[in-house]
Amino acid sequence: MNQRFRETWQATILIAALVMFVLTIVIVTVVDALALTATTALDAPAYVHFQRADDALAAGDVVLALRHWHEGHAVAMASRRWEGLVEAGDLYRRIGARGGFHVAAVARARECYLTALLRARGERSLDGVLRATEAFVDLGDEAVVERGLDIARQVAAHDADPRGRERVELLAARWAARTGRAGAPSPAGTVR
Repeated sequence: MNQRFRETWQATILIAALVMFVLTIVIVTVVDALALTATTALDAPAYVHFQRADDALAAGDVVLALRHWHEGHAVAMASRRWEGLVEAGDLYRRIGARGGFHVAAVARARECYLTALLRARGERSLDGVLRATEAFVDLGDEAVVERGLDIARQVAAHDADPRGRERVELLAARWAARTGRAGAPSPAGTVR
C-alpha cells in the first residue's frame, strides 16, 4: 500500500510538472505574440492610427476609434513633436461628440493642444504655435489664446518668413472678432 501511494504521488507530481511546463510555454508564446503586436502597432506613424480611428468613427464604432486614438496618441507623445498632438486633440473631440462624452473629450483635447503649444514653442515652430492656438480659439479658451498669441509673436519676431507676423495678427484679429474686441491694441502694440 505504501509503495502504491508513493508511485501515485510521484505520477501526480510528474503530471503537474508537465502541465505547468506546457502552460509556461503557452503563456510565453502568447505574451511574445502580444508584445510583437504592440510593438508593430507603435511602429506605425500616429497619422496611420488616427486614420484608422477616423475610419472606425465613420463606421460608427466609437470603441474601436478610441483604441486606435490611444495608439496614435502614444506614438504622438513619444515623438516629442507637436504635429500629432494637435491632430490627436481634434480627433478626440470628434470621437467625444459621436460617443456622447463631449465635455470629457474637450478636456482631453485641451491637454493635447497645450502639450502641442509647449512643444511648438520649444521647437520655435510658428506653424505649431499658431495651429495649437487656433485650437484654443475654437474652444474659446481666452487665457490660453492670449498666451498663445504672445508666444506666436515672440516666435514670429525670430522667424525667417517675413509673413510670420502677419499670420499671427490674422489669428489675433479672428480672435478679437470672435470675442467682440476688434480694434483693441494687442500687447505688441498693433491694432487687432
